[in-house]
Amino acid sequence: MTATRAGTIQLPINTERLRLRALTTDDGEGVFAILGHEPTTREVSFGQPTLEAATKWLHRRMVNQQSAGFSMWGVDEHEEERLVGLCGFFPTDDPHVAELGYVMHADFWGRGWATEAASAAVFAMTASGRHVVATIRPDNRASQRVATKAGLAEVGEKTDSRGLLTIWRKPLSQ
Repeated sequence: MTATRAGTIQLPINTERLRLRALTTDDGEGVFAILGHEPTTREVSFGQPTLEAATKWLHRRMVNQQSAGFSMWGVDEHEEERLVGLCGFFPTDDPHVAELGYVMHADFWGRGWATEAASAAVFAMTASGRHVVATIRPDNRASQRVATKAGLAEVGEKTDSRGLLTIWRKPLSQ
């Protein structure tokens, strides 16, 4: 996995079991299968209740990829070559900071895939010269474990329209 001087992440990013890749218009139904599945997105701020909403979300991510050089990416399982989750980044107001997001479909929980994908994404983003932050609901222990294993540490709290969030941060590698 490589990052260019401009901070663009080279895709795909391959791990032992997964491939992180740019999303395409062909991913609409797969994205909806993940973000429209209530058990999967119960603790995720970017769930999408309809195929139309998921398609709009997907198109915004494709624009992010083109304009920022990164976005949320599709996570495919190597063996089956199927979309099993989403992992990547949302741009922030600070061009030196990207916000990490990750979600694996509930059918694939407990396999370590969220940790594997998030760790690879965080490595690539910090190598590109950006800090990584994440916001996680205080009761989402599984997501907090993933953030910790990906090298982030809890640094504070904030409140959004849905309530309290913990703030996690990964500084650039020393």
